[in-house]
Amino acid sequence: MRVCRTVFVAFWVLGSAFVLNAQKLLLDSGYLGQFPTIDRVRAETKNSDAVDSYARYMAALDVINDLMIRDLVTAPNGGVYNMPPAAEKVHYRYSNELTRLEIDSPEPPSKDARYGPLRAKYEKDPAFADMLIQKFFTPQFRSDYYAWTRKPMPAAALVKGGAVGAASTDPSIARAKAAKVDLSLFGGALKFGDQLQLPTCVYETALLVVRVHSNENQDCLDDQSANTAATELIVAMLPAGSLAAPDPNEKVVYLGPEHRPAWMIGDTVEVKVNQGSIVSVSIKTQGRVVEKRVGDDLKAKYGSVYSSHGGTITPDVGNKFDVNNLEWSLPGLRVEYTVIEVDQNGRVEVNGSGYVRIETESAYQARIAEEKKQKKSVL
Repeated sequence: MRVCRTVFVAFWVLGSAFVLNAQKLLLDSGYLGQFPTIDRVRAETKNSDAVDSYARYMAALDVINDLMIRDLVTAPNGGVYNMPPAAEKVHYRYSNELTRLEIDSPEPPSKDARYGPLRAKYEKDPAFADMLIQKFFTPQFRSDYYAWTRKPMPAAALVKGGAVGAASTDPSIARAKAAKVDLSLFGGALKFGDQLQLPTCVYETALLVVRVHSNENQDCLDDQSANTAATELIVAMLPAGSLAAPDPNEKVVYLGPEHRPAWMIGDTVEVKVNQGSIVSVSIKTQGRVVEKRVGDDLKAKYGSVYSSHGGTITPDVGNKFDVNNLEWSLPGLRVEYTVIEVDQNGRVEVNGSGYVRIETESAYQARIAEEKKQKKSVL
């Protein structure tokens, strides 16, 4: 009976986690704390034209206010949530200021003939709304917002004073760009050195491992945060140290069908970031049966100058076979193709999978150093 009760609780917590995740932009204090003060909104929308500045300021208040009272409480299926009390307090700072300036104490620029059309233009402009989101909120908030609302995410643009679009600090990226090395992957869905700013995946069904994407053609960040509560419950029941803490810099990206290489396994790839910028991508391959196709694709993309490491593999079951692993050492970028992966005990299955790992030179050096440290173990 005790085991059954534990499983029931795990399901209940998991279900609750998905409900909470749906509104996490208003429930999470970290996200709620990103909503800007009135003074900051005014300062960040000011320019040399007093009328235009005032129109931008009022439009910004209205857009941010609508974001809270409409976008973030309306579920993709049309249902409406109650706004959490803590979020209500934040919302009042914008609604009260709008009431004050529209009714109680209108300022002189509002009487100018240009003011009304300018304000209306900004309020209706998706680019203006996205500019505000980029300026005041983190890239993760932006991704979650567009995933929740199912609005198309505009291409990220550099915003003064914000982190979005910031150049990568990895020196490898500059070397690769100078040498004209191709830094893009999957039809431009990802690019080394760029911030990982895909929207978070949205699922129609989310029960344990059975999940259905609401838009299978959209590349997205396969965020596991919805499972946090259930995961914590399960981990608490395991012996201490059984599971290592997840690395916050390691992400899983879902690729739409058009962006998946035909030789990859599944629909996701592993991505590693450094200060938000993409530095490593790993793709699982279908093993020996796609060796030529993978090699041809990589040669076409990264050139004919590479190292080939041939060898013979003896699987646990079946006959020996030869493989040729490939490696490119390009300015700022490393590419590694392992046809079939050998496990930590030196074993391999004849139908086992392989992988392609592409990483910046800096990420490669950091990984090698870490692997050397891990090998210094004692009995």
